[in-house]
This record gives sequence, C-alpha cells and structure tokens, in this order.
Amino acid sequence: MAQTLTDRFGLAAVFDDVAKTVTFDLDDLDGITDTSLVTPANIDDWADRIAAALILQWKANQSADNTDPTDGIVVGDPYKNFETRGTEQQISFNYNVAIYIPDNSADLDPDLVV
Repeated sequence: MAQTLTDRFGLAAVFDDVAKTVTFDLDDLDGITDTSLVTPANIDDWADRIAAALILQWKANQSADNTDPTDGIVVGDPYKNFETRGTEQQISFNYNVAIYIPDNSADLDPDLVV
C-alpha cells in the first residue's frame, strides 16, 4: 500500500494547500529523543539529524517486502563503515534508498514517483 503523508512524516503531518507547505512534528520522529534541544539558534545544526530521523521513520513504516508497486520510496537495510574524516573516527550508516518511477524516463523526476 502506498505510504501516506503521516506514514512518512508522522501523525501530526499537515499539508497546507494555500501555502504549499508540509508541516510535521519533530516529536513524531522516533530518532529524535529530546526535541527541547532544538532551538531557533541551533536549527541549522539539526538539519542533518532531522533528515536522518526521516530516513529511520521511512524505514520503520514501510511494508516488509519490496513488492508493492505503489511504494514510491523504499529504504534498504543499512551497512556500517568505520571511517576517518579529517582527524575524527566516525561510523557511517549507509542506507540504500530506492526511488521508483514509471519506466519511461531516464532521469529521476519527483513528479513521476509512484
């Protein structure tokens, strides 16, 4: 079954047709444990964290297999790499994100995602 707006962005997700915006509640994302830490002064520091939480949300709320042609985005299982970036040791979690469109375009066009 195709994912809904609330499947992807949480139960409080709302589309505003006039402003053409989607609003969602960070408290609905399982990956962010303390939203009181997010402030106007540090929101830019949280951009990657919010994106990571969305990927986890999408992974958690998708169908168990990849057989439904109405699922436009499917997040695969992660694999980890241990890397040195600059002088810092870090772990990268690599997720394969498959985005599906009809087989009539050579380029990814978000308007065509099923």
